[in-house]
Formats: sequence, C-alpha cells, structure tokens
Amino acid sequence: MLENLLCSCRTVVLALAFTIVSPISSYSFSPPLITINKSSVPNQVLDDCGIKRVGVMGASNTVGKSYVRYLRELCPSTEFIVRAHGGYSPREQLKYLLPGLLEEKIELLIVSPSGNDLERHDHVAAMREIVGRAKQKGVETAVLSVSPRSRYYQEWKEFNNYLLHEKLGVSSLIDDVVDITSPLLRNGSEYICGYCKKDGLHWTDLGDQRVAAQIYNTLWGKKKLKMPEK
Repeated sequence: MLENLLCSCRTVVLALAFTIVSPISSYSFSPPLITINKSSVPNQVLDDCGIKRVGVMGASNTVGKSYVRYLRELCPSTEFIVRAHGGYSPREQLKYLLPGLLEEKIELLIVSPSGNDLERHDHVAAMREIVGRAKQKGVETAVLSVSPRSRYYQEWKEFNNYLLHEKLGVSSLIDDVVDITSPLLRNGSEYICGYCKKDGLHWTDLGDQRVAAQIYNTLWGKKKLKMPEK
C-alpha cells in the first residue's frame, strides 16, 4: 500500500512539473525590431497608422528586405505595396514604376528619390512630376530626403535643402517631407553615412530600422519611437 502511495505521489509531482515547465518552454523571447520607449509609447499606438494602402517607390535601398519590412511591423493593419529597382533615378522611377503603382489604389505614396544620377541635375523636375501625377489621382505624397554620401556632396545637399525647406517649390503637391539624412549621418560628419555598408551608400539593417522609425515618427507617430542605436 505504501508502495502504491509513493507511485501516486511521484505521478502527481511529474504531472505538476510538466504543467509548469511546458508552457514556458514553448515561447521564445526576442527583442523588438525597433526600440520603443516603453514608458511613453503603449503598444496600442503601433496597431493602426490610420491608412489602408501605402505605395513605396525607390531604388536599391527600397528593394528586398528594406526599411519597409519594419514599417509593416509598426503598421500591421496597413498594406505596403513596393515598387523599387536598383540604380533607378527619379526620372526612371517616374517612367517605369509610378504608372503601375498608381493603379494599385493607394492612399499615400512614399518616394525615396535616391542619389542615383544626381549629377544630371534633373531630380527636382522628375520629383515634381511624380508628386503632381500622384495628386491628380487623389493620392497623398511623402518624399524622403537623399541619404548621406561622400559623392556629389554639393548636389545632394542642395537637393535636400530645397526639399526640406521649400518642398521643391511645389508645397501644394508634397504633403510631408521626411528627413532620413540626419538619423543616418555619422556623429560629427556632414556627409558620411554612419549606418551604411562598406560602400557608404547602402544601408545596414540598423540603418533600415532608423529610416523606418523616422518615417513612422514623421507620418504617423502619435507618440515618438526612440531612435534605434547600435
């Protein structure tokens, strides 16, 4: 009888151990993709960015696993439709990417002009045409600044200044301007990208996170995200 009692107790102990341990071992904990100031930003803020369909257009930094994947994390109820091609300037984006994107019934167009072909000095004209066509379709527009780079420093700096301060001279066609240059700059530098790969042009994963945080804070953030750090 004592032996049966010991067996029963052993069975109960094992059952309790499994009940306690099993659920915990089924979860894997990982840090958030973008650091949030938990004391001031409730998770609910990230659930709805108030828009259903967003088109994103750009060049190589918008291709593949880009900053857009972090925007999807931040705005899970929003559909992001990406049209991007490595090496494309605004003129090529206008010709080859914009027509199809505007057929997607998007509510907002985010354009990353890129620094491709800056030396041709037609970025402003092409960007004006891009936002003009979007507005004709009733689409809101947001334009990103050109990210920092050592080549064509004067050209991209002039473009960014014109964009940030005067909305390229077409303020009625550009709803929002997003300064992604500042969060990508190396500390103490005016032109070196501190969050780029060795080529100094293409962003690292942390660079993508910082760009996504800046876009979110500018366009949707009711409470601001803390900028991701190394």
